[in-house]
Amino acid sequence: MERSKQYVPHQSVRYLNSENKDDSGKPLPMLYENRENCCGCTACEAACPVNAIVMADDSEGFPYPVIDAKKCLRCGKCLAVCRLKEDQREKGYLKDAPPKTTEAASKEPPACYAVKHKNFEIRMASRSGGIFTAVSDWILEQGGVVYGCVQTKDFLAQHIRAERKEDRDRMRGSKYIQSSLDGIFPQVRSDLDAGRKVLFSGTSCQVAGLKSYLRTDYENLLTVDIVCHGVPSPLIWKEYLVWQSKKHKAVCKAVDFRNKRDFGWKAHVETLTLQNVRGEMIQVNSEVYKRMFNGVYLSRPSCYQCPYKSVFHPADLTIADYWGIQKIAPEFNDNKGVSLVLVNTEAGKALFEQVKDTVELLECKLEDSLQPALKAPFPVPADRTEFWKMFYSEPFEALAKKYGGYGFVNTAKRKLGRLKRSLKAKLRR
Repeated sequence: MERSKQYVPHQSVRYLNSENKDDSGKPLPMLYENRENCCGCTACEAACPVNAIVMADDSEGFPYPVIDAKKCLRCGKCLAVCRLKEDQREKGYLKDAPPKTTEAASKEPPACYAVKHKNFEIRMASRSGGIFTAVSDWILEQGGVVYGCVQTKDFLAQHIRAERKEDRDRMRGSKYIQSSLDGIFPQVRSDLDAGRKVLFSGTSCQVAGLKSYLRTDYENLLTVDIVCHGVPSPLIWKEYLVWQSKKHKAVCKAVDFRNKRDFGWKAHVETLTLQNVRGEMIQVNSEVYKRMFNGVYLSRPSCYQCPYKSVFHPADLTIADYWGIQKIAPEFNDNKGVSLVLVNTEAGKALFEQVKDTVELLECKLEDSLQPALKAPFPVPADRTEFWKMFYSEPFEALAKKYGGYGFVNTAKRKLGRLKRSLKAKLRR
């Protein structure tokens, strides 16, 4: 990739052919004033009756809507389906109005469960405890369709439609990049209107965006969202893969964002399978990308003002890794994966009842299950702009050393830190 020598934060285009004026005199819609007010859910693009909106990447690799002024009818349908800004306004993230008394204040807290699929192979093929497979299996067995995120042949993330378990299986596992929803929302509507039972899975903002686009409460729609740390930039991920390929003089053939089979559920090691010019396969295990991700440098700007970072979610079921289960119920944890499940709605409760026989479950207290992303958004790192300036001006390896813990010096520091912690633990005994 050719990079400019100067980083312009969130540089992108809002309009095409903006000099075009229509006869009505109405202004073009302002879909977002600040980058923090768009999550890239594509609801506005899907709602446009004349296809005047396309999604285009900004300078950080995140998709944002671009309006073609020649096509735009100024009808306002795109503005009407923008759910994120309304939810941000309720949380007080938008400065044009004071925070509202939210509906969540009167809601009952969701029921909370620790879950493991009874089929061990399904659990090992899943990133946590296999609850998504249990739920989607039931939908498919009812003749329904499942929408979820898969890894593409280019190792990016994209939502697809699945009617077969073989296609659904591609949705298992973590993808630590923002997924493309190109054309998905209209497909979901078409299936719903045809009377098909539909399960849509995604991030909370994607689920909220879909529901806002539909503008109708379909009884045959069921939704699952994930407890999300923040959606990372596909641009950084692509450059990371290029860097690893050049470093090993090999081509990437497979990616596992979190290699549970080799390192256990608790660990977060990304494994790349590369092939060199001699045809030899090389396995590269790394934590560089993970450290950048955990530092919250890669997140989309809207993630720092996410209105869904609480125990109240827009989906029927919320799922996640059950971090902390080793303290709450150590006998339930074997380091092979445990899912956290929040049952948010009556529809979610009915769906969960349908799959209870396929899983081991343990009802838990919600207050014992509150991981950080269920409390509040992660704050913007003070040096986030410096991270992006370095990305645009220096080789990726410099970024990997400073923000990804790469290199001999960083490895030595980590080993020394582990040694010190071990000695302190022994002295406390």
